[in-house]
Amino acid sequence: MAKMNLKLMIISTIVLLLSSLKPLHAEQTPQAFFEQQLFEIFSELRARPEYYQSLDTLVPLAENYIINHWDIEATLLALLGRTHWEPLSDTQRSALSQAFRETMLRYFLEAYAYYDDQPVTLTDVALNEDGDKGWLRIAIEIEFAPDIPVDISISKQEGRWKFRDIRFQGIRYTYMKRDYYQGMIKEAGADALIAELDSKNRQFFQALKKLSAEK
Repeated sequence: MAKMNLKLMIISTIVLLLSSLKPLHAEQTPQAFFEQQLFEIFSELRARPEYYQSLDTLVPLAENYIINHWDIEATLLALLGRTHWEPLSDTQRSALSQAFRETMLRYFLEAYAYYDDQPVTLTDVALNEDGDKGWLRIAIEIEFAPDIPVDISISKQEGRWKFRDIRFQGIRYTYMKRDYYQGMIKEAGADALIAELDSKNRQFFQALKKLSAEK
């Protein structure tokens, strides 16, 4: 197996899960539901690997499915904290949400380059008493190494599951990135944070388009 950046592998697993989520059938347990989704998306990728090697298929996959299953505002609230989120104007919130959406798309395209048919297994679904929030635990099988457990924060809204965070070795993604997001707002303001995210995304997509055109 090719060497893989662990962070990207984790994000890759999340977005691959997201791309196939559907409403939960009343007769299905959460465990059975997520196992089905995991099986369907990886079966699809293994059946048509060549189809998902083009930007024309990968970008729509990410845009049409991942973002629709990600609670953008909840994730930003966890990153910024209410102290920094609530003072933002509606315009700033909208611009920051869009920048984060583009960041998620960038993560997907970066991560997918590392996906090499690694087996992924759902090992546990732990929900609260109301059954509307909890954590999924998945195991990523690595050759010649112990399986890597990854926890995914989930929340059910209007009958559909959405993802909010991921946790690896006790560390949440939002905790890991919180200093960056809050530090930017404290030092330079929300508009500077938005501009920096936009700049990173723009540079990435411009480079990707150039590389695609050269092929």
